[in-house]
Amino acid sequence: MIYSIGHSTRSLEELLKLLGENGIKVLVDVRRFPKSKRHPHFNRGKLSEGLEERGLEYCWMGEALGGYRSGGLGENSPNQAWNSEGFRAYADHALSGEFQEALDDLIEISESKRLA
Repeated sequence: MIYSIGHSTRSLEELLKLLGENGIKVLVDVRRFPKSKRHPHFNRGKLSEGLEERGLEYCWMGEALGGYRSGGLGENSPNQAWNSEGFRAYADHALSGEFQEALDDLIEISESKRLA
């Protein structure tokens, strides 16, 4: 099973508490650009460090699964129903081998470890 959690405006301690209460052992970060000016404790390095200090794993998969895509398949896109070019480009990316392989990896991890 794969759980979903967002950091929103939580503190790192609040996030860690939620992960602990739900037995999560691995946090998979799917943000393509794991940075936050408003919440710097969720920048990739600090988040990874905070999780690892508590015995939790951090796994960044943002390059393969993250958003903020451009270009896409252009006129050949099967996702023309999306009015937003960014959404359409992400939907196109979700059809790629890179995306599918990362999903397979995510599923494989979830078979042995509880993750969010």
